[in-house]
Amino acid sequence: MLDISPQYVVDKRGKPVSVLLKFSEFQTIMDYAQDHLDVQEIARLSAEPRFSWEEVMAERQVRKKNKARK
Repeated sequence: MLDISPQYVVDKRGKPVSVLLKFSEFQTIMDYAQDHLDVQEIARLSAEPRFSWEEVMAERQVRKKNKARK
């Protein structure tokens, strides 16, 4: 579980406007956020078509040949 100790900065009316955190706590939050984004990106990319190394290299050779003909 995430253990942080935020301190709130409030305006004249008592409305929160900022939060103060220890840098280590901020870094932990950023790490969690990046992990979440990574999971989303993996899920998005898992729907993309996949190619074997051999298929990629064969396509590369075809493109090289076509470029040389121009």
